[in-house]
Amino acid sequence: MAKRLFSHMDFVEYVKEVLQSDDYEFVGYGKGDKYDLRFLHGKKLSIVKVLEYYNLKPNGLIDNQTRDKLVRNFMDLLTNNFKSDLPDLKIEAIEKILVLTNKQAFNELSEIIADYEKSGKILDNDVKLMLIPYPIIPNNFAKKECGNI
Repeated sequence: MAKRLFSHMDFVEYVKEVLQSDDYEFVGYGKGDKYDLRFLHGKKLSIVKVLEYYNLKPNGLIDNQTRDKLVRNFMDLLTNNFKSDLPDLKIEAIEKILVLTNKQAFNELSEIIADYEKSGKILDNDVKLMLIPYPIIPNNFAKKECGNI
């Protein structure tokens, strides 16, 4: 397997920066594989899991192994209440966020979740799916010349 250019923590740190710029107050990092970040957003505690590695088929769709990984991580967030893992914070609710960094994976997982909801397999979906693309190549070369951010 080829060496990866970016580590999982590179993606986690980037997601942390993006969410902090959206008024999420950073509380801490996750323990183990359950989640990556914790934030306070108002009186809600936000649990964030970041998925950044996807296998795509030649036609651009995600492969079966990646599909299974996405569904498994979504279901883990959905079924875990996280109350036993968290410190005693005065919170009203727990918001669960699954962050994907690839638009194709985001679209396909959204369709899978919608199908589960229609079939009645998911009765109460309290996991927020979020797309935060990671900038592999910084696009700042045109900023100086024409003001294009």
